[in-house]
Amino acid sequence: MPKKIKNSLLSEIETLLMSGKSIREVSNKIGVSKLEVGRLRSKLLPCDSVKDKGGRKKILNEEEEKKIVKLVSKGKLENATSASNFMEMEIGKKISPQTIRRTLKTYGLKSHIKKRSHF
Repeated sequence: MPKKIKNSLLSEIETLLMSGKSIREVSNKIGVSKLEVGRLRSKLLPCDSVKDKGGRKKILNEEEEKKIVKLVSKGKLENATSASNFMEMEIGKKISPQTIRRTLKTYGLKSHIKKRSHF
């Protein structure tokens, strides 16, 4: 049977978790097991208040994404490959055309295959 945690420790755990500390950091600082800190986190804090630090960082920031969408939608850039080349020259980042396509798709732009004209 796990021992009861005092209210002072509970409030300290909650403030550390709210400040963005990981379960491991809180566990090491307070001296409570990681399992117990994880259980307390799920009880004390709603899902939205815990900052998710996982995953890969985005290559494009929001400003760059909007710039690409604007240029493609106005017709200044014809396709994802030309947008990729433009961004490499403009900001110096090597961005794959697939990343550009994914960005355009999240902003509601869809791709289509051009019809061939018959001579």
